[in-house]
Parts: sequence; structure tokens; C-alpha cells
Amino acid sequence: MFNGILLAIFNFAVKYYNLPFNPVARVGSIGKNKGTSMDFWTLEEYKQFIACVDEPIYKMIFELLFFTGLRCGELLALTYNDINIKKGILTVNKNLAKVKGKTIIQTPKTANSRRKITLPRFVVEHLQEYVKLLYGYKPSDRLFLVDKYALSRMMNKYSELSGVKKKLECMICDTHTQAY
Repeated sequence: MFNGILLAIFNFAVKYYNLPFNPVARVGSIGKNKGTSMDFWTLEEYKQFIACVDEPIYKMIFELLFFTGLRCGELLALTYNDINIKKGILTVNKNLAKVKGKTIIQTPKTANSRRKITLPRFVVEHLQEYVKLLYGYKPSDRLFLVDKYALSRMMNKYSELSGVKKKLECMICDTHTQAY
């Protein structure tokens, strides 16, 4: 999109202001020409994987990641207040990030990142059960007090135990390109 706008501006300058050539046309596109493909788990692969997860926190995390498509930072910023239990709606309105070694909660980078996701009823029920396990929990507290690196370690552990290929890396660590 950005490339197209620049191309149009410089074409206008070539045509009406005697710019000798369009530099955008010479340089080519900014960024990738093609989006990378994503490799998703099938439901069968997910079931095989989740059957090996024996820790309630990670069982809930991986269930939410699979059934919602949340990004890791969005998931880690979630509070119980973000979930309308009666309607089964999860509201994405914040993101957890590390800035200069400090963990912060920030607003999503784009307006499109703010969204509402309908949850399957069983996920809502599992969330209710999970919250009951949390000692002294307040609905405004984060649901998952782990970091991306712990998630990556657990994904590796349970992928290996289950024999299911890991496909969550882009959500776990910003340097990877595969998706869940």
C-alpha cells in the first residue's frame, strides 16, 4: 500500500513537475513481494499436543492460542475483565511487551489489532475453572504470569513429548516466522 502511494506521488511529479524519473519505479517494492505462508495445526495435531500438557496454566494458554489466534503479547496481557463470560467474547485491547528490559502493557500497534473474539463455550468454561485455581486473583490482574521465553520452552517440551511439530514460533518469539 505504502509503495503504491509513493509510486503515484512520484508519477505525478514526473508528469507535471518535470522530475526526470520516478525513483520508486527504479528501486522497486518496499518490503516483501509475497507474504510468508503459515503452517497451522490441524485439530488432530492440537489434540495430540494438548493431551501431553499436564500444567493447568500452559493447558489454558495453548488452548487460547489455538482457538483464538491471539498473538503471544496479546495473550500475556489478558485479564479476566477482558472476557465477557455470559456472551463468550474476549476483547483484545492491549499487548504485553518488553522495552529496555522492563515489562509493560501497551495499547495494540494498530486499530485492527483491537478486536472481539467469540470463544467456544468449552473454552469459557475452562477459563472459569482456571481462574478458580489462582490464589488471591483479582479480575484486573494478568491471567498468565509467564513470559514469551517460558512459553517457548514449554512449547518445545510438549511438542517433543507429543511428537507434534512446533508451529507457534511467531507468537512466542518475534525472531521466528512460522505460525500456529
